[in-house]
Amino acid sequence: MRVLIDPEPGWILVHSEKVFGKGRQYRSPESELRYLARGWWWLWNSGRYPLKEDGRPRRLLFSWHDEIFAEGTATITRRIRMQDRRNGYQFAFVLLQFRRRKIVKFDQLPLGARRRSHRSMIRLTPAVLSAYERMKR
Repeated sequence: MRVLIDPEPGWILVHSEKVFGKGRQYRSPESELRYLARGWWWLWNSGRYPLKEDGRPRRLLFSWHDEIFAEGTATITRRIRMQDRRNGYQFAFVLLQFRRRKIVKFDQLPLGARRRSHRSMIRLTPAVLSAYERMKR
C-alpha cells in the first residue's frame, strides 16, 4: 500500500503487557496487527494531545516491551461507535499502511523521561525520527 502524501510526524503508540492481554483475544499488539487490512481502525483513548480529524496522514511507530516493532501511516477519526465510547475510547487511528520493522529499543532513542505507560503516546520529534531511521538499518 502506498500513501501519496508524505505523512506528518505523529507518535509512538505505547502498549504494556500488564494491560494489553487482559480479557482480550490477542496477547500483544503485534499479534493483533497481523490481521490488519487497509482502513482498519486502531481505537485509542489518550486525551493528552489535541488530535485533529483533518484527513492528514500521520506517521506512527508501534511499541511493545519498550521496543519499536513496526511503523505505519494513519489518519484520525473521532466518529467511533457509542459502544466504543462507553469502553473509554475517544478516537481511532485509521490505518493506511503498516509494516513490521527491525526492532529498535527505546534506550537507543532520545526519549528522555517521557511517559511510557500503557496507551501513552510519545510525540515523534525530528531527533527521535532521525535516531529511529539510523537504528532500523
